[in-house]
Amino acid sequence: MAYCVAQTIYRIWFRPLSKFPGPPLLAATYVPFVYLNHARGTWVRRMPALHRKYGPAVRIGPNHIAFDGSIGWPEVYGHRKGGQEEFGKPPGPYPGDEKSLINAPKDVHRRQRRQLSHAF
Repeated sequence: MAYCVAQTIYRIWFRPLSKFPGPPLLAATYVPFVYLNHARGTWVRRMPALHRKYGPAVRIGPNHIAFDGSIGWPEVYGHRKGGQEEFGKPPGPYPGDEKSLINAPKDVHRRQRRQLSHAF
């Protein structure tokens, strides 16, 4: 029992992620997230309310931070700046997967994107 109390206090106030705002109950345990997401299915409606209340970066679990689109979207999906490396691609688990659009090498990926762009 003392260990659980000490762990909760550490997670809420002393962990490095404690600098991010968010509900203390979500910072202490994953139980509310699991219940709202898997049992009730209302987590997607709760997230915008949390972002309105706490800002663009919200702590939603002991080890998780949720960012709204204003922070994460341009960084992940925006255009690369000159000389900036692209995100790496993990090797596919299946043989021949390197020919798919997602896991293709850079030159093959570029060619496939050009061919598919006319459909959009």
